[in-house]
Order: sequence, then C-alpha cells, then structure tokens
Amino acid sequence: MGFAPTAQRIRDWLQGRMPHMSDDITFTGDNTHSGANTFAGVNTFSGDNVISGTPVMGASTTATNVGAKNGATVTATEYGDAYNHITKLVCTATPVTTDGGASNAVGYGGVKLYTFPVGVIYCVAALDRQAISMDATMSAYFNDATAEGDYGLGSSLVNSAEALGSSDTSDDDLCGAKDFTMSAYAVAAQESVSEQVTAAGTIFDGRSSAALVHLNYTNDGSEMSGTQAVTVLFTGTIYLVWTFCGNT
Repeated sequence: MGFAPTAQRIRDWLQGRMPHMSDDITFTGDNTHSGANTFAGVNTFSGDNVISGTPVMGASTTATNVGAKNGATVTATEYGDAYNHITKLVCTATPVTTDGGASNAVGYGGVKLYTFPVGVIYCVAALDRQAISMDATMSAYFNDATAEGDYGLGSSLVNSAEALGSSDTSDDDLCGAKDFTMSAYAVAAQESVSEQVTAAGTIFDGRSSAALVHLNYTNDGSEMSGTQAVTVLFTGTIYLVWTFCGNT
C-alpha cells in the first residue's frame, strides 16, 4: 500500500488506521487485541476483531533532525525518521494579536509556531484545522457579531493590511488562506487544507537561517469599528509533511 500525502491519509496514518508499508493486512474473525499494538509484515487475523488501545502502524516518533515549537500554548510531536517527517502541532488557545490599524481597515497579525532544523527543507504538504474565538469584550471593536476574515500558514509573518496571499505570497505559502465567519465571536472548527503546497512541493533553503512556520490572520476591513488591537485565539491541530535534505 503506497502513501500519498493527502489530507485524509495524513490523518489516517497518524491515527493508526493506515499502515505505512507495502504488505497486506487482513482482519477477519473473532480476535481481541488490547494495549499498544504493532503490526508488521503480512498479518492475517480471523474471527471478529476488536482492537483497543493505541495501534502503532508505521507512525513512529523521531528526535533526529527535528525542529522546535514556539510558545507555551503549542506542543509538537515528531513522526518519521531522520529525513522524512510528519510534524504534529497542537495549538491550545494560541493568541494572535492584530496590529490595531485604522478604523474600518484590515486588522492583521501572526505568531511563530515552529522552527525547522537548519538546512534545506522540502515541504510536501500541510493540513491546518483550527477553532477560532475571542473574548466577548472584543465585540466593541467590530461592527457586528459575525466577524469575517481568513487565516493560513506561512513561512513569513503577515505584514500588511490585505488579504493573505495577495502581494506577499509567503504569508500563506505553507497552507493556503482559509475564510472564516464568526458566530457570536466563536467559530466552529475550520479546515485550511493544502494537500500539495505546489505541484511539486516547496523547497526552503534554511542553511543560513532556519525556515519558519507562522500562523497568520487577517479580518475583513469592513468588520472593524475601532482602532484597538484585537486578540484572536486558535485551538486546533496542524500537520506538516516534510523532508530534511541536509545542511551542505
């Protein structure tokens, strides 16, 4: 069974539902397996199978040639080997504060989430799923209770009052900008998916300065009624699929 970097297969592989191997695994009949299960090779089980615990099917962790997460609200788990990686970043109320621009102007801001290891990085794919919220006291800065905007993952921080990916494409070059609409200043989980960053992936030359991952946010200009900075909270999971290509 081959592994293609689609959003669903990234999730399946990490959740133990898809073995990263070329052999066939068949489950039939009455078998019960509990605890941490590891399956390798061609395995056949007969009977009615109940699998509980944490199956391990190719999603092993690594500490070699990995990057570093940024901030107390972000955790990182590194899967793969010394060269082929899937990095899982979990954000828990990670704050992004806008610039507090002019009234009725676009508010924008970003935060660094992750630093790749120094070297050449080939980013194959990225998946970003976030729930967005803000404190109710922020309501005074908006024209209504359904604030709109977009968010994405970029190798650079957003630095201008315009939609992500407009003139500076590096503010959403890891995961394309996703539109959102808030409801009473909280929004159901949104999914921003870039199953293939470009047709052939994206290469970041981080030999002299390590490549970065930023979570960027903008709100639509017509939404803002004041000039105060607004803090938006992101809670969700990001998967980065990438290859470490060396540092020479």
